[in-house]
Parts: sequence; structure tokens; C-alpha cells
Amino acid sequence: MRAIATIESMSYATVNFHLNNARKALDAASLSQATALATKMKLI
Repeated sequence: MRAIATIESMSYATVNFHLNNARKALDAASLSQATALATKMKLI
């Protein structure tokens, strides 16, 4: 998340907040699972 924050010029807390919201919206247990689900759903 720190790398994403640096690349996007955002704070770590902001990236963490948004990724956790995405994880909850996808009803995933982890960020890895959220990534897999989002990929399968062609969201990313």
C-alpha cells in the first residue's frame, strides 16, 4: 500500500481506507481475494 500511495501521491491512510472499502464491498476476506474477485468480475 505504501508503493501505491507513493505512485498516486496519496497518503498511506487514504489508500488503506479505499482498499478496505473495496474489500468490504466485494465481501472478500483479504485484499488478495478482493483483487481476484475484482479481476474475475472484470472490474480491473
